[in-house]
Amino acid sequence: MWSVTLTLADLTRFYIIEKCAQAAGHILAVWIIDLEA
Repeated sequence: MWSVTLTLADLTRFYIIEKCAQAAGHILAVWIIDLEA
């Protein structure tokens, strides 16, 4: 059964993935706006 407790490594990994996803989404949005301009 999956444990609810998260280790610091798990939290760090989730944080990094979330930040990378936000950055990628922002870059993609800017890129699309530039293409449409």
